[in-house]
Amino acid sequence: MFNEWARHYRRQGAHVIAVPRASGASQKWYTAAAMAAIVSGCYVLSSNRAPAEHDQELNFAGRGFAFSPAGELLAETSPSNPLVSVEIDVARVAEAQRSYPCYVREL
Repeated sequence: MFNEWARHYRRQGAHVIAVPRASGASQKWYTAAAMAAIVSGCYVLSSNRAPAEHDQELNFAGRGFAFSPAGELLAETSPSNPLVSVEIDVARVAEAQRSYPCYVREL
């Protein structure tokens, strides 16, 4: 989910970037997803592996999230709400991609 790949997906015509994860609860994943959404102008959706009750060695957070093309957190899953949905607005994607400042020519 690095910025170069997010921009690449945008140039390929993406509206949504889906990112499966198996990660801990670090805030850095939210920051990376928000940044990928901003630089690509796409919605960024991510699911995460749920923690296994019987395996304390692997510390997966289990939370998924959805970010808007502007980098706003739209939804987040939790143990009590393991499934969320968001409305994808293609016009919002087009506006975000049109207005993102890019001062160098992209190939």
